[in-house]
Amino acid sequence: MAEYKGIKGFKTQSLASDPTLVEGQIWYNTTGNALKYLVNAGAWSAGDACNTARVTTVGFGTNTAALMATGWAPVISLLTETYNGSSWTEVNNINTGRSQTGGFGTTTAGVAACGGTNTGSAGSIGNVEEWDGTCFTEVNNVGTARYTFGMAGTQTAGLVIQGGYGPTYPGWVESYDGTSWSEIADCNTGRGNLGSAGTQAAAMCFGSYHPPSLLTETYDGSSWTEVGDLNSTKMSLASAGSTTAALAGGGSLPPPRSGLTEVWDGTSWAEAADLTTATDAQANRIGASSLAALSVSGDNGSYTTAVEEWTYANRAKTVTVS
Repeated sequence: MAEYKGIKGFKTQSLASDPTLVEGQIWYNTTGNALKYLVNAGAWSAGDACNTARVTTVGFGTNTAALMATGWAPVISLLTETYNGSSWTEVNNINTGRSQTGGFGTTTAGVAACGGTNTGSAGSIGNVEEWDGTCFTEVNNVGTARYTFGMAGTQTAGLVIQGGYGPTYPGWVESYDGTSWSEIADCNTGRGNLGSAGTQAAAMCFGSYHPPSLLTETYDGSSWTEVGDLNSTKMSLASAGSTTAALAGGGSLPPPRSGLTEVWDGTSWAEAADLTTATDAQANRIGASSLAALSVSGDNGSYTTAVEEWTYANRAKTVTVS
């Protein structure tokens, strides 16, 4: 039988305590008499609750500097809250209330775009507002009003991706330059209630309930390409990250609501630790990568103020033999 040294070219280290090493390293812990290895593993944990429970809200920013606005609570809300990494604070309202909406950017330079007039699909809103860290200001509308769409980018270079338009879910994508909107290359498969991640030049979208889908597509600045599917169908989910490190958490299967979470490494999706409480219709999209993100508010059986924080870090695992 081959030995570890013969395979790797060096012996397994014997150490009294677990070290900080790179993923895949193996060592023998002499104190615990256990062979161990290092992996990267993510987990959800309870965060600081927001002030007002609601669903299908605008969300953007990072896990330590986030914004959530408008949504359904259980009527259309104008309320806006910001998060500083430890607590949520009510700030100036958005101008046009909406549901099934989204945005992109930061807590000092963000965009809230489009949405629906209620929790159903009775009407689409094309209104766009920019957030400057203090107030929302109405700016140019998108070319085609929509709801339940994906989004990516910054206040001066963003995308709205697919979504619902009346009873249909076309693959239309529009690009924002900080002033005006332009139609660009369509996605390959039109859908709504999807997750998204990335930037204007490197974006991705995934999941859907319209129609139910595992599909993932990536954008390279000129065209969309189908890549590796999700493992489980998801809609109305928390999503975050980039085209090399994305997160898809919770949502509906459809139904019931789910806590299932997956991480994307640039090539494929892998199942990860579930949300503590199955939740859908969370604020979407908060987090710059799959290393740190938030699931904010949403529906876990009732509208909730609950917040969960996602962290992804090195963890020591013990080799077991069964």
